[in-house]
Amino acid sequence: MVTVLAMAMLSFPCPVQDRQPEAQDRRPGAEEVLKKHRGDLEKMDGVVSVTAGGTEEDVRIVVRVSSKEAREEVRKKLGETLGGYKVFVYVASRVGQTSSDPGRTTGPTRERTQRVTEPTPSFEDCDIIRDYLKLKPVTRHEDGKTIPGCQLIHRQRIGGGGGHTFWFTRHRTDCPIRTNRLKEPEDMDEFVKWVFTQGFQPAQRRSFLLFELKGSDKMWFEQVKQDLTALLPYIREGAVWVKADEKKGGIGWKWEIPRSREPGK
Repeated sequence: MVTVLAMAMLSFPCPVQDRQPEAQDRRPGAEEVLKKHRGDLEKMDGVVSVTAGGTEEDVRIVVRVSSKEAREEVRKKLGETLGGYKVFVYVASRVGQTSSDPGRTTGPTRERTQRVTEPTPSFEDCDIIRDYLKLKPVTRHEDGKTIPGCQLIHRQRIGGGGGHTFWFTRHRTDCPIRTNRLKEPEDMDEFVKWVFTQGFQPAQRRSFLLFELKGSDKMWFEQVKQDLTALLPYIREGAVWVKADEKKGGIGWKWEIPRSREPGK
């Protein structure tokens, strides 16, 4: 699904950089690059894992680190690419990381116990990002029932103005991205930035029926705006449009989060 959307993103004005197929054809396979460099990278302080991620069309070398300092060191060592592949470095502590907690003194010795810290929200908790980073899928439960994770949805609708279609991010109710519990991570690549700051593609006009009566352009634009507005809470709770020209069907539209709902407020 992520691969399909990444390909679709090329059809719209978005920050995806032009590729150079000829140069990419000459580069070694991602697994070959990982085999050569993974050992040295994983020896660096703060490096948690080194894997291949992204999509089939745009493979990335993904380096997970435990601190901002470690991310800076990896960037100094690698720069922007490794073996012809873009490098995406992000901060996320190990799952189940423990910390020492001094216990009370009992007798002549002081006992120290280990406690598991409450997990800090991470964008790895978003199933869309997990799929992009090629992390193991997580089954979610609520009230004893399995619930669907965050998904990329290809929406198709027919209204009085005709048909329209677009992609959008439908986050689960407890996703830290949807619920504003995460600040935008530094050093984001194009796809992660799109998930955090936009979460939808401009609508395209489509005919889904053999005989379809199309309404006026104004009616079509209005139905697209109503649809995108109804879906905005799934993208980000509390988001409000600050730029939404009805005549552009989502092109150039922008939403923002009121300061009172920003992380840490």
